[in-house]
Amino acid sequence: MGMNDFQKGMQKSMAEAQKIPHFHFADDYDVTAIMQFRDELKQSHQRPPTLTAFLLKSFSNALLEFPILNSLYDPQREFEFTEYASHNITIAVDSPNGLVVPNIKNVQNLSIAEIQAELDRLKKAAEVGRISLKDLTGGTICISNIGSLGTTVTSPVIFPPQICIVGIGKMHVLPRYAVVNGKVDETRLLPRRIITISFGCDHRVLDGATVVRFGNRWKTLLENPAQMVINLR
Repeated sequence: MGMNDFQKGMQKSMAEAQKIPHFHFADDYDVTAIMQFRDELKQSHQRPPTLTAFLLKSFSNALLEFPILNSLYDPQREFEFTEYASHNITIAVDSPNGLVVPNIKNVQNLSIAEIQAELDRLKKAAEVGRISLKDLTGGTICISNIGSLGTTVTSPVIFPPQICIVGIGKMHVLPRYAVVNGKVDETRLLPRRIITISFGCDHRVLDGATVVRFGNRWKTLLENPAQMVINLR
């Protein structure tokens, strides 16, 4: 059976990806506070932004402090890489032909509501097989929400010439010790909403310490929505 155009593109990209020296790691993020904030929005918004919209915006805010992750690498220029100021975040969207990978342009300049509008637009375009070439090109970094399919942890494969991809796992309600005034109270457990974030990175450009620091900053923004709001553009 012959491959369709989407499968041919995937084969080409993944064959190139196998040449990349990947390193992976995963960490748990507590999104209880951001989900509580979203629940509050339901009182004034008939359809509040999804968790994905908050993830994309907080991710972009963290990238402002770690711009090297938002880079492209050409192996023909062995000791050079190109950082991009535009956060054109590639996302995976289901379509009748399989997963397609459009990107949302200039996320650093978009509000959370505008990001949600772009997510809705791309989803509708994918459902009818009308993702444009403009939407499919120009991505600088990738987020794949595998949690929507029920998976918790992944080892994501980079989408070259990008150098970083992030997999978002399924949300679970798990017990965690209470934290009071910055101190852990080991006598009290509370239900928390937890997602696992999995990173795949190009070790030719990125080192583990830099990506971990980026992940910690992203985690801080998600776990403390007030900090994210202060930095919104």
